[in-house]
Amino acid sequence: MRAAAVAILLIVTGIVFSPCLNNGWTNWDDGDYVISNPDIQGLTIPHLARMFSSVYVSTYLPLTMVSFAAEYSVAGFDPFLFHATNLFFHLSNTFLVFVLIRRLTEKDPVAFGVALLFGIHPLHVESVAWISARKDVLSTFFFLLSLVAYEGWAEGRHRRARSARSLPALSVFFFLCALLSKALTATLPVVILIMDYLKRRNLFSAAGVELMKRPFITAREVADYRKALRHLFPYMVLSTIVVVIGIIAQQSGSSLRLMQSPVDNVLVASHGVVFYINKLIVPTGLSFMYPYPEKVHGLLPVEYLMAPPILAAMGYVLYRWLRHDRTIMAGVFFFLITLAPVSQLIPMGSAVAADRYMYIPAIGLFLIVSDRIFRLYQRWKSRRVLWLSACGCLVVAVLVFYGLTSYRQCMTWKNNQTIIENFHKQ
Repeated sequence: MRAAAVAILLIVTGIVFSPCLNNGWTNWDDGDYVISNPDIQGLTIPHLARMFSSVYVSTYLPLTMVSFAAEYSVAGFDPFLFHATNLFFHLSNTFLVFVLIRRLTEKDPVAFGVALLFGIHPLHVESVAWISARKDVLSTFFFLLSLVAYEGWAEGRHRRARSARSLPALSVFFFLCALLSKALTATLPVVILIMDYLKRRNLFSAAGVELMKRPFITAREVADYRKALRHLFPYMVLSTIVVVIGIIAQQSGSSLRLMQSPVDNVLVASHGVVFYINKLIVPTGLSFMYPYPEKVHGLLPVEYLMAPPILAAMGYVLYRWLRHDRTIMAGVFFFLITLAPVSQLIPMGSAVAADRYMYIPAIGLFLIVSDRIFRLYQRWKSRRVLWLSACGCLVVAVLVFYGLTSYRQCMTWKNNQTIIENFHKQ
């Protein structure tokens, strides 16, 4: 049964994203990363040394460049292999999402729902259909492998009562690979804390919760905190090093930019959260570029001004009525934490938002949606068959809409002309 579910996931996702295989190159970073980049035209020691010591488009991503070099050595500048590799990693990520959520929730239907939404959602088209977005699908591949490996280590450690000195070495290795593919995966240590919270272990075990409730911290309690968090130290060290490198890379390319005031930064970041939630629900008007808004009389548009109150109201509802639901809170925190580096609180680049920024964060909201639908099914399956059937039809209709939208969106990435035409239509 589980194998059949995985097969359905991969087949449906493959069909939805199949138009990507017919796409070509674009002028949007593809030249800087691949076509005009002599560094990837070989896999010799000097080529590898340059890839690991250089910054490309204000980003440090040596493993991503190595993947481009490997493809060039096989197919030259034929775009088919580059697109096929992106699709391969997206299919692999869809499978890993299924594995991770199944281990976290122990509910196959929930895992299937999260993975299906991840696999076919239109917001993920940019990360797959754009060759230069290899950094997203590749870094996510290692990011998910690290989380899956950590979950296996944590559960095995719990069952066998291993010594606290043991460390999740395989997970740390995959995390390093993720960082070397794209530094924005540096949020993984906090994601691990969220997983621990969901599973009630380590710092969030019964003993850990009691420890956090104490008003004063003694030397012994500091040691207890250190023991509960010791397994995160290697992740934190790697994350800190690569984040520093990433900031230097952004500054070297003048990608870091400031708006006119910190208030503007907060408004833009708040609007981004509302924007992404809206696009996840109704993924229409998608584009390769969402430029910064023009000010009118020194003020940002009204939708930016309204974003903080909307988020405050949502936060109040979460705290007031849903804070005891661990799945909802874990999903919300996963979404916010993984989105934080690209929230534009510290503005980077010329775009206020980007579809690719939701490639990882969307998993948190997909978890909430799938878990709610599964609970609704459990509650209504024997008493409200009519309502359940109506909801089932609605879910299927939404999934079909997402799949068809993604299929069409893949075609807008065929070449420069198609992405520009799509931009002007929005």
